[in-house]
Amino acid sequence: MDVRLLKQRVLGGSLSLIMAVSSFFNTKMIVNAYTDAQEEMWKNLYNATKEIEKVFIGEYEAVRQRLVDKVRDEKLDETLSLMSFDNQKNPLVGTNYIEIIALYSAIKKHCQLNGKEIKTGFAGIPFISMEVTKESITEDIPALIPKYEVKNDGYFHKVGNEIIKEETTVPVYTEIEGLKGSYEITGTTKVAPEEKTTPYLKATLERSSFDTIAEYFGLTFSAIEDKYKEYYDAINSILNPKTLTQNTFIELRRNFDFISEMSVDELNSYIKNMTEEQRKIILLAKTFIGQIPYQWGGKAEMGGYNNSWWTYDENGEQRGLDCSGFVQWIYMTAGYSPDITSKLISTSSMADNLYDIPESQLQPGDIGLLYNGQGEGINHCGIYVGAGYFIHCSSKKGTVTLSRFPFKYYKSITPRVYFTIDNNSEEAYYDNDYYTISEDNAIKPISEEEFLAEEESISSEYISDIDLSSEDNKSIYLLAQLMTHEALNQGYNGWVAVGEVVRNRVLSKMFPSSYEEVIYQEGQFTGTSELKTITPSEEILSVAKDVFLGRISLLNNLNVLYFRNPKITNNIPATAQVDWGEHTWFTAVNEHAFYLQ
Repeated sequence: MDVRLLKQRVLGGSLSLIMAVSSFFNTKMIVNAYTDAQEEMWKNLYNATKEIEKVFIGEYEAVRQRLVDKVRDEKLDETLSLMSFDNQKNPLVGTNYIEIIALYSAIKKHCQLNGKEIKTGFAGIPFISMEVTKESITEDIPALIPKYEVKNDGYFHKVGNEIIKEETTVPVYTEIEGLKGSYEITGTTKVAPEEKTTPYLKATLERSSFDTIAEYFGLTFSAIEDKYKEYYDAINSILNPKTLTQNTFIELRRNFDFISEMSVDELNSYIKNMTEEQRKIILLAKTFIGQIPYQWGGKAEMGGYNNSWWTYDENGEQRGLDCSGFVQWIYMTAGYSPDITSKLISTSSMADNLYDIPESQLQPGDIGLLYNGQGEGINHCGIYVGAGYFIHCSSKKGTVTLSRFPFKYYKSITPRVYFTIDNNSEEAYYDNDYYTISEDNAIKPISEEEFLAEEESISSEYISDIDLSSEDNKSIYLLAQLMTHEALNQGYNGWVAVGEVVRNRVLSKMFPSSYEEVIYQEGQFTGTSELKTITPSEEILSVAKDVFLGRISLLNNLNVLYFRNPKITNNIPATAQVDWGEHTWFTAVNEHAFYLQ
């Protein structure tokens, strides 16, 4: 669909919502007091931000497509160009929607007072500016040459391969006539890595300024600044900007299809034929496809699943891992020692401290690198599965994914003795459908019968999703209804925290043991008679499922059993750390305060 048409359709609805918000400013407001009018304004704000988010998404994709078109026109590297785009934080993520709506309301008011009618919303405004510069990445691709050693017969014989990382003078070996497989030195030659330079477009993104938005309507920001501040202060006195921000651009846990080129059965056939250590790594990595969010600079302090992933940190970003953080976490969780995992902290550390291997020697669990020799810029890494596929934490996908990726360097976490293939067995290996890996890391072609004889069942130690009973699904849906009722305006973290309180009660001996009994317990949650009329959003349903399964947590304390909005009940902020009767204040999440039993 044409992006401009999408904007017009979306903002046909959001414009009326924003106008409803704007009209609220014509009424008298009682600051710091919660009224029905303010509740209605919140609903309009929430719906407006969700609609504006759709326009933001359309604008972002349109700018990205402009980069793709330019790269193709100039015949530059598309993968590197898009990585420069995707590795940046979307400048519209974390937008303070109170600012945007207050700005529009001020523009609208100014135009009304000056006899100018506004019939459209934000459609057509260039929310993102993009500058591109032509850059290049130069890499030295290590050379692979045969390795020779003198045997008992006094002649040189091939014993494997060696990697040349810098220009080196090496002997020239010539096979001795009449002595097949025996070599002698007949001279020297220079061998050097292949220098490969790849040009691409580096994209730099910025969000449009208030001046740009005002200019779109034929105004200057200074002409409406006073009215903007008035509207902003009015909304901000009631709402926390974080609660709106955490409702937009949400990344959700999801189950990916394994892209059509590699089916689940095909992946499983590779896993079944791996060594025990390789199988452990790949099973673990496979399990978390779609299950860990991408966060620039995200690292793990220890192995094991972190149930605060997906929640928002103090900078307004969803907690997760970046590409090297994911690789390091996989090896941590698989039980590898710090001597190894400390080398996986970044792509530069992997490039400096791991062991080079040629592409032809890649084995499951090895690491692919895209590294420009600098700590910043175009860098990426992933774990090799087989058939050219890597599992990696992708900034574009926003989570862990499985795909072919054009890595340039290949690394092993331990030194490897390269196996020797003589005669025509190399061709037999690459043409063979099945192979096995011996204890000395030699790869050998085997027949289908041998493969089936060695086949083992895949470990089910790690599972990426859980089959739920119909009763469980009913509980999840009811929990999502309550989260919507109690915390729709509290953002992602607010949803999680409210859900946790309910789960804590189900697990506590002080409350009933089912979600239905806890939620409908007399005198606990207000307005439960309205729950049946609520249809939760996809996002809240997903969060409710994760909370129900214990896969996500913000409070991380089973004794947190109560919450309220003290601004409504006592006209004090949630952050005031005031106890609630006998219940001790524990923490504040947006505008809700949470209390211990």
